Amino acid sequence: MHDGLVDSTILDKWSEVQIKKWHDTINPISSGNIKRLFDQDPEKAMENDDFLKALKRAETDVEFSRQMQASAYDLIYDYSQYFGKSGGDVSSKI
Repeated sequence: MHDGLVDSTILDKWSEVQIKKWHDTINPISSGNIKRLFDQDPEKAMENDDFLKALKRAETDVEFSRQMQASAYDLIYDYSQYFGKSGGDVSSKI
């Protein structure tokens, strides 16, 4: 907006995308972490929790570790597709 590449409608698109990412990715992970902390016996967590097992595997399996790290890219969204477009509702331009 500052450089004139987009108008203020990009803020609506940003909000829409961030809410969807929160619902689809961040909230389920966060909720899983809370359950992981409080819904199991800490002495048996490494035996019973699939996510903790995956973390343990990632310590020695380099390719698996890369795959886990790549999942963070799910949070990225390319807003540059809206650069140079001004006026109107950007959500109609998807």
